Amino acid sequence: ATAGAPAPAPAFDAVPEPATSSAKQAAAAVPALAAPDAEKPWRFQPEEIQKKIEQWMSVKPPPQGCPECCHDGERWGVPCFDVHACASKAKLGGKYAFVLAQVGKPGWPFLTFLDGMKKQAQAMEAKTSGTVDIVLLIPPHDAAAMPVKTRNYLEKYGVRLFEVPWTLPPTLKWWPEHWHPGMSAGWCGPQDLVRLHVLGMAEYDAAAFYDQDIEFQGDVSDVFLCASTGKYLSTSGGVGEPLNVGFFAVRPDERYLKAALHFAEGIKFDRQIGWGGAGFRPSAGYFIGAECGQGY
Repeated sequence: ATAGAPAPAPAFDAVPEPATSSAKQAAAAVPALAAPDAEKPWRFQPEEIQKKIEQWMSVKPPPQGCPECCHDGERWGVPCFDVHACASKAKLGGKYAFVLAQVGKPGWPFLTFLDGMKKQAQAMEAKTSGTVDIVLLIPPHDAAAMPVKTRNYLEKYGVRLFEVPWTLPPTLKWWPEHWHPGMSAGWCGPQDLVRLHVLGMAEYDAAAFYDQDIEFQGDVSDVFLCASTGKYLSTSGGVGEPLNVGFFAVRPDERYLKAALHFAEGIKFDRQIGWGGAGFRPSAGYFIGAECGQGY
């Protein structure tokens, strides 16, 4: 090598031929390694290391359901409701709706999982021989403020705008002290309770509400089919709430909506006794969102 210049890097992709016959003999005397085990390429490591690597590499089967996640309104840990068995008893050919909600002027990007929802709707139509809509609940003033770009995006996916007259039940006269109607932040009541309108969408055999950030990972048609039989479907939440309003499915009936409005008359929320003194069961007490739709 030239003085001052770095030595050339050794080539590792070729094995040089031994220079002498004695070197060849020495190389031949080295026992050849067995072909590495495709399933356990670490088998030449010390036994203790092998065990540790096998622990890392072990793949545990996914859990089947969540034994402690279901409740009957009084206690946790009861067997979960079998939605698939319920769906098998449903009549096909109905009218169904995926429902979303927007309170406030829509931003951009907007409804980023709409493409997946549309594919689900199309697959459901083929499976059930029914019709499936995608519906967006939105107050009239927010619909009027919707940018043209957003409106074109919704039209591309055939989304039906369902303008609702209120976000809080008109008969509800309670809200937190730090909040008042017209505020865009500070309480989750309007964005939660606007979903009550789903209960009264009686033109549909089943309607399922989904939060905007839900992305579908599989066939959800059984949710709609089961709900069409008259079952109300929901799920518990991740922080102890018995009902998570990010998803629910129902066979709409105007009487449900009337009942929700009637319930609002003259009640208030209290962190000790809940909405109208109804309590928090099966939770032992206050949970996240109890003062909003998840408690109502």
